Order: sequence, then C-alpha cells, then structure tokens
Amino acid sequence: MDLNTLTKYIKMALDLLFVKDPVATSMGVLFGCILHLLLAIVSLFVSPAAAVTEELSKINIAYLIALGIFILNWKNFLHRPKISYEAEYAIALLKQGQSEGLISKTDARLQYKRIVTDEIDKLVDSMNNAKE
Repeated sequence: MDLNTLTKYIKMALDLLFVKDPVATSMGVLFGCILHLLLAIVSLFVSPAAAVTEELSKINIAYLIALGIFILNWKNFLHRPKISYEAEYAIALLKQGQSEGLISKTDARLQYKRIVTDEIDKLVDSMNNAKE
C-alpha cells in the first residue's frame, strides 16, 4: 500500500471519528499534543545520560495524537450499540428457515434488509431522543 492510499484511509477514519464523537476526538488530538510537549520538557530536565527520555522525546507527534484519539475513543468502541434480541432471533430464524429450505434465498435477503432497516431506524430514534 502506497503512502497516498494510507493517508486517504487515515483521513477517512478520522473524519468518521470526528462525526461520531467530535469532543472525544478533539480532546484526543489535544491530549497527544500535550503529551508531546510533556515528553519534550521531561527530556530537557532529565540528565542527558538518560537515553530513554531522549528517545521518547523523538517520538513523532502524529503517533502521540493517534494514541490520544485512540485512548479517548476507546469507550465508544466498547459501548457501541448492539442490535436487539428480537432482531438476533429473527435473523437466526431466517438462517434456519433458509437452511431447511422453508424460505428462498431472495425472501431471506429481503427479510434481512427489513430487519436491518428497522434496527437502524430504532438506533436513529434513540439517538435523537437522547439529544433532546
């Protein structure tokens, strides 16, 4: 993968994180910048003989910003919304019915799309109610 493609994917991921949780992502950028500053300050005051602090101060700021964004968005990853038990049960029934030949592949696909659409609508409604 060339550098331009990698940069494109990183930009897309950051854009999604800024849309999903702009506060945590912005705080992650700030956290990374402050961490970079603190490492630079510590490396100034610790004796030059300490090679560890000298190496830590050479860490690229982009890596520290990425670390900050990762840390502050970790809770969103752990607590992402899950589908309802009814939807899981319906999907399991669709799979079982399709494997037993009770429902065609086309009908199963249409029902699956309906279940997914209903779940997305519920999620959007719950997010809108939470903002109000």
